[in-house]
Amino acid sequence: MKKIALATCREYPNLTTDEKLLANCLRDFEFDAQPLVWDEPNQNLADYSAVVIRSCWDYHKKPHEFLAWIEKLETDGVKVLNPPAILRWNLDKIYLRELAASGVKIPPTIWFEKGGKGDLANTLAENDWTKPFSNRRFRRRRGELSSLRRRMPASCKRNLKVCFYPVAR
Repeated sequence: MKKIALATCREYPNLTTDEKLLANCLRDFEFDAQPLVWDEPNQNLADYSAVVIRSCWDYHKKPHEFLAWIEKLETDGVKVLNPPAILRWNLDKIYLRELAASGVKIPPTIWFEKGGKGDLANTLAENDWTKPFSNRRFRRRRGELSSLRRRMPASCKRNLKVCFYPVAR
């Protein structure tokens, strides 16, 4: 049976419920799917015939390390079933702007330029939005979302959903 790594994060070292279902399905095709915490030191990648990037949900906290890990997989000749070029491309949230420009529907989005002055309350009112979501283009700084919550109108604090993607260059 060939071993496949399902890359995950430290929060889910034993796989999520969905990944456990996937592992069971892969077993039917003679694959032994095992969890691999992407930033775990001393990984023995030679044990796996392929890696599937699944729930590496903490990559945004260490984007440079994540990119280095993807590059290591490639350099070591490990087959990555998610195309590494796509992984690199969607690490930078500007890919959403590129998708929108090509006609793909994305959530309503306001792009703020780095260093620009935006007025959150006015932006929400102008767009009739009550459920904003803020995200940095590449990496969120610690406390940024809580800072945003302090500045937004009380009616918005209950449920953050609509997307704002401030652009950092």
